[in-house]
Amino acid sequence: MTLASQTSSAIALQFGIERRSEPRIPVDIRARVKSLDPVTSIGPSTEARIVEISRRGLKLRVRRPLMIGALVHIFAERKIFLAKVRYCLSVDDDFYIGVRLADSGS
Repeated sequence: MTLASQTSSAIALQFGIERRSEPRIPVDIRARVKSLDPVTSIGPSTEARIVEISRRGLKLRVRRPLMIGALVHIFAERKIFLAKVRYCLSVDDDFYIGVRLADSGS
């Protein structure tokens, strides 16, 4: 694949170029994730670790993949967050998912 045929996101990822507009804070917070998609939401929530946070999103490490675009509930520290899956990457035996938090209206 040539650079001309790749998206800017793929090129940025390949060369380690930082495109984020907000700082990420590394954390290690236990959580659970539940897909709200009618087809994939069968079964219990899955264990997760929140590994990065920002003002608008989270990066989680989970045991199974989640569909890009899926709405999810994230249960962490006695709170529930609504979010949309932006990416899902395989890492060793787990997956990193990036989610954008739903606007809280504030």
